[in-house]
Amino acid sequence: MRKGRPKAMPLAQRFWEMVNRDGPMPDEQATRVHPEIKGERCWLYGRGRGPKPMVHVQLNGSWKGKPASVVAWFIETGRWPEYVCHKCDRPRCVRFSHLFEANHDANMRDMLSKGRNVPGMGGAKLTAADAEQIRRDGMPWVRSKMRHRRSMVVLVRRIARRYRVGVDSITAILRNETWRRKP
Repeated sequence: MRKGRPKAMPLAQRFWEMVNRDGPMPDEQATRVHPEIKGERCWLYGRGRGPKPMVHVQLNGSWKGKPASVVAWFIETGRWPEYVCHKCDRPRCVRFSHLFEANHDANMRDMLSKGRNVPGMGGAKLTAADAEQIRRDGMPWVRSKMRHRRSMVVLVRRIARRYRVGVDSITAILRNETWRRKP
């Protein structure tokens, strides 16, 4: 019997043991733009570990974290891609038919074709109408010279809870830093 560390499992074997092949179906927007994935379930990497799971891979003697989709591409093609995008819009999906190699510009074009370009900030929860209503509701805060007073802090917290966003998001809208009004 040999002593010491057990031999490490091959990357592909370790990787596929962590994949759930009974994931959700792609949504309607994704299948409209990429009809070839219609009826194919997403294969999700990891066990509920955040939106973008990392796989630790040994490269040139050191361990590096790589996105699961990049590792799936490497296992399938034998080469490391520069950028991998998801046809299904699920960052945890590693099904090869749901992935495509691209660059940042191609990813942005894919996003626009699926109507995911929400105005405001990146993946905004709020709409322009919400921002206008927040400004109306937060008018006492805007007019107040003493915004640190307890009543003003409570007002901003109440608005944030109603819209299910952070206090900083509401404050940025009230300061006209995000969702700026058109002059």
